[in-house]
Amino acid sequence: MSESKTNECKNSFSFILFNSYFIIFKSYSEKYFGETESQKLVDDEEFNEQILKDVQEACQKGGIERFETPQRVKIVTEAWTPETGLVTDALKLKRKAIEQKYHDDIEDLYIDKPKQASSKRSKRSRVVPE
Repeated sequence: MSESKTNECKNSFSFILFNSYFIIFKSYSEKYFGETESQKLVDDEEFNEQILKDVQEACQKGGIERFETPQRVKIVTEAWTPETGLVTDALKLKRKAIEQKYHDDIEDLYIDKPKQASSKRSKRSRVVPE
């Protein structure tokens, strides 16, 4: 995990990189979502929520402080290679290039969006009318 801070976003964020081609990813996504094709899961809200939950649980078990624990995730399918310009030849992150390429996605992560009830959860709302 790598942390970065942008001047434009004025928020810190973490990068969590995993390769969607790894057999572990395919096994995980098939077990929980019946799907092995990563592109179909990228925009699936329930999948993203499960990934975030698992990351947060791993952070908690690993003794990571709450303020260090990711609160939102964005899954991308593009490989981060020296050819894409997002990492160096030594595979170190090029933070500025990443911030520029994913600026809109990063901004979207910091917009407070109302939670929608998941199909597996109760449909009752806990929102108090104003």
